[in-house]
Amino acid sequence: MDDLEEKLLQRFKPDPTWRANLRATLVSKYSQETSSPKFGLWWRASFATLLTIVFLTAGTVTLAENSVPGDFLYPTKRGVENLRVTFASSEDKISLHQEFTERRIDELKKLVDQERYQQINQAMGEIVNSISTLNQDLPEVSSQLEASQEDGNNSQQIKESLEELVSSVDENQKELSDLEQSLPEDSRDDLQEVQESLEDLQAKATESLETLSEPEENE
Repeated sequence: MDDLEEKLLQRFKPDPTWRANLRATLVSKYSQETSSPKFGLWWRASFATLLTIVFLTAGTVTLAENSVPGDFLYPTKRGVENLRVTFASSEDKISLHQEFTERRIDELKKLVDQERYQQINQAMGEIVNSISTLNQDLPEVSSQLEASQEDGNNSQQIKESLEELVSSVDENQKELSDLEQSLPEDSRDDLQEVQESLEDLQAKATESLETLSEPEENE
């Protein structure tokens, strides 16, 4: 992967300034390559196609940011999130999934405000899936934190991510409780499932922090 490809992958949340900078970078690289005798017609066509896709995708991603379950662009929003996770370091994944869980809750709130009750169950499922992903990541992150402590490496970022996760659950629970009376009767059982999933997540994150703090207390 060359420097240009890394920039494209790392900067996938486009804004007008980024698109302008990217265009300048691509045009500059295009100019450099076209001066080479090896630069053929096929590569010219491929580069033009890539340039078109980048700018079309940039606009689509920007529009997708405000989408909710049931919207045409919602899969694009989720795809960008998955891409962010793919290229995130292990210590950043907890924070990312926490951010995405909060997004899912915000999406549920938007659907309730818009009285789009047919999509509410889907939104609930999205929240549960997001919490489940966090639960799956906890053992790996805890193991990494423990290994960092044993090696004498700085593990502060991971600990802070776990601590932030624990504290954020309380706010998440409050937001969901505030929504309860606005939900249809048949969605309240799903809400309870979401809240129980959050409680389980908070308990596991707290346990991880307590377990990892024990060696420090015994020293």
